[in-house]
Parts: sequence; C-alpha cells; structure tokens
Amino acid sequence: MKRKTIAVALICMMTTLPALVEARSVKMEGPDQSTTYKVVFDLNSAPSVLDEVDPGLQAVADLLAQYASHGVNTSHRRFVVVLHAATTDLALDAAFYERLHTGRANRNIAMMRDLVAKGVRFVVSQQSLAIRSISPDAIQRFVRIGPTANLVFIDLEAEGYVFTTTTSLVKE
Repeated sequence: MKRKTIAVALICMMTTLPALVEARSVKMEGPDQSTTYKVVFDLNSAPSVLDEVDPGLQAVADLLAQYASHGVNTSHRRFVVVLHAATTDLALDAAFYERLHTGRANRNIAMMRDLVAKGVRFVVSQQSLAIRSISPDAIQRFVRIGPTANLVFIDLEAEGYVFTTTTSLVKE
C-alpha cells in the first residue's frame, strides 16, 4: 500500500511540475523598441590599474550594445553616467589628467566620446571636484557638472530613471 501511495504521488508530481515551472517562467522576447529606457549609472570605482579603461565604462558600452542589438535606437535610450569619488578623474580633460598623473594619458576619453556619440550623457559631482581641488575648467567639454552624486541620482530617479551600479553589470 505504501508503495502504491508513493507511486501515485510521483505520478502526480510529474504531471503537475511542468505546469508549475511554466507558470513561474518569465517570458522575455527582448526590450520593447517603442519604450524609452532611462538608466542612471553610479560609476564610483576606478580601475585597479591606472592605464586600463574603466570596467564600468565598458559595462555601460556593453549594455548599450545589448539594447542596440534588440533594435532599441538612440532616441529610445537615455543613459546617464555619474562620475564621482574614485572616478572623478575620468571627467578631466587630457592635459589636466596628464599633469595630475605624471604624464599618463587618460585611456577612457576615447570610449567616453564614443558613448557620447551614441547618446550617453556624463555628469561629474561638483562635490567630488571640490574635495580634490579641481577647477570646472579642467573638465572635458562634454561632461556636465552636478551638485552631488546623490542629488543627481535622486533628481533623475524622480524623472523616471532607473538607478544601477556599473559594478552589478560588470559581475553579471
């Protein structure tokens, strides 16, 4: 009798399990080409080696490429990268960066310009500039200045932007 009960229970589980899995599965065809995706990225961890491209910038570029590969064009992507804390130097123009880093070139400028050409905006925290005694004149022309990183995040979230860290994208 005990074996019959177990057999019946197993048969019931085998017939209902696919339905349970199906009910819990998320079906995703890909991003909707008519939706405008608004994302603000917290870029605050510098690369471990000064001469490398920041992995957070690469993560933003990769996500941008993913949306583009699904047909989401520039007019439907609003990406903002906030530079502050350890990434403040990424906002510096080439000459000031080289003076600050004993002749080393900013390896991130080319990627940042490419991202700007694809619709990405960059904002640097005025607070981070002030802490490092950096003049706004030393900032690349395509980088905007916001009061603090937190205020930029909160303002953009109030406009419907989704906040994410580039760290979470790098580890994915």
